[in-house]
Amino acid sequence: MTAAISWESCYRIIAAQLPRIDIFEQVTAPGDLPAVLRIEALTNPRVREMAGALRSVDPADYVGGPGSTFVMAPFAYPRASRFTDGSFGVYYAGDLIDTAIAEHKYHRAAFLGDTSEPPGVFDHRVIEAAVEGQLEDVAREPNAAVLLDPADYRISRAYGAVLHAARADGLMWPSVRRRGGTCIGVFKPRLIRNARSAYYLGYRWDGASVYDVFRMESLTATYPAEPPTR
Repeated sequence: MTAAISWESCYRIIAAQLPRIDIFEQVTAPGDLPAVLRIEALTNPRVREMAGALRSVDPADYVGGPGSTFVMAPFAYPRASRFTDGSFGVYYAGDLIDTAIAEHKYHRAAFLGDTSEPPGVFDHRVIEAAVEGQLEDVAREPNAAVLLDPADYRISRAYGAVLHAARADGLMWPSVRRRGGTCIGVFKPRLIRNARSAYYLGYRWDGASVYDVFRMESLTATYPAEPPTR
């Protein structure tokens, strides 16, 4: 069952050091993007890889101009996640920054643990954007508990693939990391608008967990003192 949403703000968190894909910013008419990508791909392997991934997105759903990099990036470089096996991209976001932090912190800690990262502070960018669309309400599905399993994504990925193939706008579901929060996964870039970099967050990692998250005024500012208790 679908539910209409129209949010002026939703929040997505990405690693601050991820390189920007400026080609999206330079193309103000999304209809021109396929031709530009074909030309750029002739000499740029990174753009060639990106253009291949974007074949899973209808060109009518492309966006361009200011802020489009933040929207198009998850579709240009898809990765396996709750509702995709990595064969197509999804724009994930939370209704509130606290929801986004809870969800992203869990997955970031898993990645840092899997790669055996030493203790340190990792910088992240908060993307704020508006979203509007008809999203499938996962909580109303008979097998919602299985689709929202905290760790096993096998069934939810198959479910997401069916919806994506049917040209659904995307999904919404209650956050499994923050009670009361709502998450969205959008399949069509054009449903996201006014995407912009809001501010930065620092994640403190002790080698086993992300034990503190703090807001940064800039990437060059001195980090705040360690929290008094851990």
